[in-house]
This record gives sequence, structure tokens and C-alpha cells, in this order.
Amino acid sequence: MFKLSSYLVLVLLIASATCLRLKGRSDLALTSKVARIDNEADLRNAQATVLGSNSKSGWILLSYVGPSTLHFSASGSGGASELKNYLQDDQIQYAVLRAGGKDTFITWVGPQVGIIEKGKKSANLGDAQSFLQPFHSQITATSRNSF
Repeated sequence: MFKLSSYLVLVLLIASATCLRLKGRSDLALTSKVARIDNEADLRNAQATVLGSNSKSGWILLSYVGPSTLHFSASGSGGASELKNYLQDDQIQYAVLRAGGKDTFITWVGPQVGIIEKGKKSANLGDAQSFLQPFHSQITATSRNSF
């Protein structure tokens, strides 16, 4: 019993020392930034217009304008071929595409996006999904041929 309690004390001491060393180091923070959208009113208007109950096809696109700031950047009434023209090879973008009465959430990861950037932006996926809800399915596209 003495060895087990000594072990627990040692673990607690190491954990405390680690916390003290990390205190004040913002580069090691365990919290993630919540993504925000800088023109939400424009997004909501586009959703009502392009993806309203009467539309059979259309799409909405969000792009990054900062590390965790999204921007409603484009929309259209066409299909995937029209949306593909707005995808940037060096960006991660999010879209909702309506086809056949079903909405699909698309995460576009351009082929020139670096691994570090992919990791940083992956923390914002849930926020982007909440901005573009509702949708029926989701895909991740890494090349225009995925469409």
C-alpha cells in the first residue's frame, strides 16, 4: 500500500510541476479558437435565397479571411460544376451543395494546402458545419475530380 500511495504522490508532483512550467505559455494552450463568420447576415440572406424551400439546386461557399474567421464568399444556383470554379487550390473552404433536393456539406481541402494548415483548420470544422446547417450528408474533397 505504501508503494502505491508513493507512486500517486509522485505522479501528482510531476503533473503539478508540468502545469507550472506551462503556465503562461500561450503557444501550448489546450483551448481551440472558435471560428466566427464576419458577414453572417449576408450568409443568412443567401441561404434563404439560394437554398430556400423552392430551390432544386444551388450552393453556398465559405472561405477563410483569417486564422479562425470565415467569410461568406460566393453562392450560385447552378450545380457542382459551377461551384468548382470558386474553389481555391491553396485554401480550405466549406460549402453546401443542393442537388436532387438533398443538401451536402463539402469540406474542400485544396491540393496545395500544407499539413500544418490542415491541422489548424480542422478544429473549425464543427463551427463551419453549424453555420451551414441543415444538410443531409457530408464529404471531403481534395481534388476537383472528386465532384
